[in-house]
Amino acid sequence: MDLSVFFQSLSEEMALNVATLDGHHLGHHLSLHLNSFPDWQQADLILIGLPHWQYQPSHQAYVASDAIRRQLYKLSLPTEQVKVCDLGNLKSREEQEDTQEALAFCLNRLIQAGKRILLIGGRQDLTWGQYMAYEGLEKQIEYVQIDARFDLEDASILLDHRSYNHRIFVHHPNYLFNFTNLGHQSYFVSPQARQSLQEMNFFAVRYGLLNLQIQESEPHLRTADMVSFDFGAVRHGDSPGGYHPSPGGFSASEACQMARYAGLGYHLSSMNLTEFDPAHDLRHQTALLGAMMIWYFIDGHYHRRADQPEEDKSNLRKYSVRLHAGVESIDFYEHPVSGRWWMEVPYQDSLGKPFPRTRLVACTIKDYEFAKQDDIPARWWQTYNKLKG
Repeated sequence: MDLSVFFQSLSEEMALNVATLDGHHLGHHLSLHLNSFPDWQQADLILIGLPHWQYQPSHQAYVASDAIRRQLYKLSLPTEQVKVCDLGNLKSREEQEDTQEALAFCLNRLIQAGKRILLIGGRQDLTWGQYMAYEGLEKQIEYVQIDARFDLEDASILLDHRSYNHRIFVHHPNYLFNFTNLGHQSYFVSPQARQSLQEMNFFAVRYGLLNLQIQESEPHLRTADMVSFDFGAVRHGDSPGGYHPSPGGFSASEACQMARYAGLGYHLSSMNLTEFDPAHDLRHQTALLGAMMIWYFIDGHYHRRADQPEEDKSNLRKYSVRLHAGVESIDFYEHPVSGRWWMEVPYQDSLGKPFPRTRLVACTIKDYEFAKQDDIPARWWQTYNKLKG
């Protein structure tokens, strides 16, 4: 099916803004959906605006995505080799589920074509449609949510921006290998929700553990397939247009750094930036933050490192740590140029065998230093509990 039927072209006002840009502006170099549908197959990165399906009339559905575009197009060119296509705005359907299905269909087609997609605007419940795009790809995926909350309310009652993760977690067939929340704030999360994630061997890294050491988020984003970002994860002073503002949370700098980590990632094929209300966006600060995050994602994409482990790990340095715990040793690996780290986790059915089946897990040097203190990193245990055969 022709993807053009799913998208609404950019407004005349947006076209006039683009016409004023100079050659050093990013918007001047994008392939845009203006008078005709662009040739997206020539692009590396795809930009899509999402509707606020609750809003009527429909012309208001794309206020958030267009606000981010206005700021993005005016930014400088991050690199000369940019190949980014803006498909315009996903058409809103009368029923929420129909919009979710349309999003899943379009993303599935783009992902299978090897594209990386940035979704802007909309409410975060559209993460459900984003997740469904991976169904049928015959692979388990890793999903990272950057949010002050877990959004785990009962989706059988209502699918919305506070329950979409519940639907993802209970969906069958299940193709979610791992979920990680980055930046939750403990006073917004119930003990029951934390316990639920722990029982599923999912990761939850509260903001306090990432504050002033945002590099600890990198291993999670390095291997993510999809990312969902809530502007409410950023403190109100830096993101006044978030739907659920808080005085606590990430700084704009930290949000941009995580966006660059996502762009640098090996497998990431889709990332959304949601929960943005332009009506409360003081001096367009949140729109500009969204634009900056996209800029850093693009920069990361075009500066990806050739440090992915070889099958025989010959391009990595090996460090073995002997332990006195239930596990005799853990092998860590470092890339000599990039300085990024991995650790080897065995499948449960092969632990203790001469040649066990293993999985390399992205980590940081802190995990290595923790193991040297004769203890097993939490990241190792949680992965081991997933590898049951």
